[in-house]
Amino acid sequence: MLKAIFRTHDNFTRLFVGLKPIPDLHPENKSKRNILSELINMKKHIFQKPDTLILILILAVATFLRFYRIREIPFTHDEFSALFRTGYDHFRELINQGVKIDGHPAGVQVFLNYWVKLTGMTEWLVKLPFLFAGVLSTYLIYNIGCRWFNKTVGLIAAAFLATLQYPVMYSQIARPYGSGLFLTLAMVLFWTNLMLTPEKNFRKNAILFVVTASLCTYNHHFSLLFAFIVGITGIFLIPSAYRKRYLGLGLAIILLYLPHTGIFLYQLGMGGVEGWLAKPGYDFPIKYLGYIFHFSFYTTFLAAALFLFGIFQSGRNQIKKGFFLISLLWFLIPLVIGFTYSMLVSSVLQYSVLLFSFPYLFFVLFGHIREQKPFVNQVLVVSILTVNILTLTLERDHYRIFYNSPYERIVVDFKSIAEKPYLKIIVSHPKITQYYINKHQVSQSFHWEKSVESEEELIGFLKAHSSKYDTLFLGSLSSVHPVAIPVIMDYYPEMVSENNYMGGSSYIFARSNKNSKTFVDQLDFSPSFPTFWSGIDPNGITRDTTEKENYLYRMNEQMEWGPTYIRNIRELIDSQNDYIDISVDFMPGDSLSQVILVASLEENGQSIFWNGSDASKYSNNLLQDSCSIRAHISVKLSDIKLSGNDVMLKAFIWNKGKRTFMADNFTISLRKGNPILYGHIEKIPYSRD
Repeated sequence: MLKAIFRTHDNFTRLFVGLKPIPDLHPENKSKRNILSELINMKKHIFQKPDTLILILILAVATFLRFYRIREIPFTHDEFSALFRTGYDHFRELINQGVKIDGHPAGVQVFLNYWVKLTGMTEWLVKLPFLFAGVLSTYLIYNIGCRWFNKTVGLIAAAFLATLQYPVMYSQIARPYGSGLFLTLAMVLFWTNLMLTPEKNFRKNAILFVVTASLCTYNHHFSLLFAFIVGITGIFLIPSAYRKRYLGLGLAIILLYLPHTGIFLYQLGMGGVEGWLAKPGYDFPIKYLGYIFHFSFYTTFLAAALFLFGIFQSGRNQIKKGFFLISLLWFLIPLVIGFTYSMLVSSVLQYSVLLFSFPYLFFVLFGHIREQKPFVNQVLVVSILTVNILTLTLERDHYRIFYNSPYERIVVDFKSIAEKPYLKIIVSHPKITQYYINKHQVSQSFHWEKSVESEEELIGFLKAHSSKYDTLFLGSLSSVHPVAIPVIMDYYPEMVSENNYMGGSSYIFARSNKNSKTFVDQLDFSPSFPTFWSGIDPNGITRDTTEKENYLYRMNEQMEWGPTYIRNIRELIDSQNDYIDISVDFMPGDSLSQVILVASLEENGQSIFWNGSDASKYSNNLLQDSCSIRAHISVKLSDIKLSGNDVMLKAFIWNKGKRTFMADNFTISLRKGNPILYGHIEKIPYSRD
């Protein structure tokens, strides 16, 4: 398509007519002025230009939003992972042990290795170059918008880039995303100079293009991909007289990347990250657009209003079709490639890797807006800044959610009760936890997750210690086993407090007569069967010999399938982050091995989730004053894609081992999940108090 459009230089001129380089502020004979006079005149000129003042306002806002409470911006898990791979004195050791084992190119990791030698592990100092890169990216997108379209488009794009959470947050993370955004925008600016005015400073722009493009290839695989897309695009756009030299620039970039090919091939053989990153759904593009615009009606409405404003003001002939098409392709191609690769090979697609191509969405949406008068520009920019700042701080709650690291908050919450006679468990990353223990000077008087890795170990731990303590503290990441809390509540039924953070929570449980579980349904095997239950053989119901008012359900070697609970999941839950906790009390006649408590989810007859818990794991989980043991299984809904409204929960007993046993109190409970578990990338399903 591009070849057809840009086949000749005449077509190039026709499509890009009206695009001129930004004029120099002072073209008249600068060499005859002294430096002091030049600075004074420049200062006067800048503050006499309304659009320049608007740009300064945008840059000031971009700086404020990124540097706000800079000393409180925590490290993310991704940053810790990189920082734990620094400190090498020998470059070969750094490559083999710090770079190759990761899935990213060497650039940022090598930089961090030497940068940390200067800054230490102080968060704000480590992040400083990436914060500045985020601010400079705002200036670069303004320049590109001016060169491709006009000042109004440049200001609008810069205002959005300055205030949306997407670029703000990734500027606050010392990883290859904020740096990649800056490098790709710088590359595109020098590329633009080569395309539009190759006769001016060709050597300078060529060198800067090669340098920034090469840095893109060493920064991230998706910034490498974007550099490749930009480079190929230029073949069709650059005037024919410069095409050979431009191809030479491409060859130079390839030669500069050759030292990295061994690392690339090694990492390619490692596979993807499907251990923690799920394949994208077909609704990924819709969710991505929602994420860009804060999942907010107000931000989305503002963007739509600006789009329509441009449509009503501009005729079809005024749309810069060439750069509009480029913007559309540059935004879509990485998305399509990432989605296709994730579906067919290995999952790689997430919002962070699309940061390098996302700014061109602004030109797709707003590139048709013609240049406005300074007053209109002021109104547009102030509207964008106001709406986005409000939705960033109120709807996205960025500075509360992102600034409260679960790793740090778990340690801080532990410190607040460290002197109290509580049983204390922390389920977190050991090295990261140790970092915050040292930072906050906390005594390490708690039990690690390694003491309670499995259901059997957790039960044994609780049985050994629960009689000595009336209260239990649990600080855990979201990766904690889903049944950990139901098992804890067998011994400490009351949940006294719960503090939720992005990616983790801390709890205090108490041994009392109060029970904090939210019961949805319970089958006690009385003669009248409740709704939603099936698969119950009346001949299996028998009276409890110890309690005449209580009924039990007897299963033997002839009965493979036991009672079944079936209900639409949408009738049970309020949030995608909720849990369904299922438990059954068993009185074994013999071993409970291969007596499976099963939970499954089906949509339109197709299984989307299935999990079974062997009751023998709970053989030590004896109920107080009873010969029964309680087995659990939990459904962590946040890890399951619930796309439709016809998702059915099915819970049942599978007597796979053909055992003989009694069952009682088949219970379905709802446990409210962490509403901000994925608050940095998903819509927050609650209103801030």
